[in-house]
Amino acid sequence: MLAGRLDDRCGLVALGGGSADGTNGATLLGDGLVVASLLAGVVWVLLSQRLMRSQSPVAATALVYIIGTVGLVIWVGSTAGFPAWSGLSTRTWLSVVTMGIVGTAATTLLWNWGLSRVPASQAGVFVNLEPVVGAILGVLVFHDRFGAVSIVGAILILAASVAISMRNPS
Repeated sequence: MLAGRLDDRCGLVALGGGSADGTNGATLLGDGLVVASLLAGVVWVLLSQRLMRSQSPVAATALVYIIGTVGLVIWVGSTAGFPAWSGLSTRTWLSVVTMGIVGTAATTLLWNWGLSRVPASQAGVFVNLEPVVGAILGVLVFHDRFGAVSIVGAILILAASVAISMRNPS
């Protein structure tokens, strides 16, 4: 019975669960974007580690953010135009700056610091902790329910992370 429910849930993830208006949410473009983001993440980890062979984690983080910001400005400017900056409140600006510094720059710097000290194959495993942390925060902050399948998934991700981090790099 449990295997049947797991198969149904795997199918739900793979085929999409639909949306409130009854349409199927899965698309080939959406699936392609998920695969593209996975590949981009792998490339990012490998290139960051290579960059840190000649640069400090601070310099590598700064360089990645400069390149990313220039690319984003070009993309947004050429596709959607720039937003109206004058209508943003002080609270909005403080939120953006806080998220940029604490939620993005500091975490990327810490990631690069760790990546400079371990092989990419070990560091990449810890990217999988993101959904576990997100699910735990969902329970703590938003009072989401953590079901049996979620607990098993979290345990498997944590066990894999511990197993990979404990092995000797070769």
